[in-house]
Amino acid sequence: MEPSKAFNMKRFKQQLRTLNSQGKANQMEIEVYVDMLYECLKLFGHFGTVIRLAFIDITDKAEKIKENKQLLVAHGMIADGSAEAAKVEQLLLFEFKKNIAYLNQSNNKAELAKESCDLSEADKQQLKKYLSTSWVIIRGAWFFDYLREIFSILDLDRETSLSQVALKAYDTALAPHHPWIVQ
Repeated sequence: MEPSKAFNMKRFKQQLRTLNSQGKANQMEIEVYVDMLYECLKLFGHFGTVIRLAFIDITDKAEKIKENKQLLVAHGMIADGSAEAAKVEQLLLFEFKKNIAYLNQSNNKAELAKESCDLSEADKQQLKKYLSTSWVIIRGAWFFDYLREIFSILDLDRETSLSQVALKAYDTALAPHHPWIVQ
């Protein structure tokens, strides 16, 4: 996580602008994306303990993206400094090219055994417990739906407490993706 523990709206807005600009060119930098996730977590710190604890999952996603990049570089599957090691879209395209984008830890054995999986046996061994960045990004997209709901509610209703805003946004954006026990 970034050294500063306090949420910084100026930094957050800059990260969003940068990612928006980079995204239009399919060139989002992994580091900027991960830093933006961390900044979001700092923002949630202002929403109350329940919401903050619920979104520790975002920390896990940010860490997983960094770990995947490091693992793939360490085992020579992608080159350090390459587009795949620097850009979100390029890393996802690499996963799809190698047919590892669908690895979600529960299906790895079957997916890695497929003929379409374009990896050496040694590389397959390294990915036995791999949770693909593609999988992480898709599930993380729900988080952006949640953020959109939060900001929409805040824009329309400035009197509701942050914890109530967070709960309303959860009901709209995230609850449909969670089993009833999580809700």
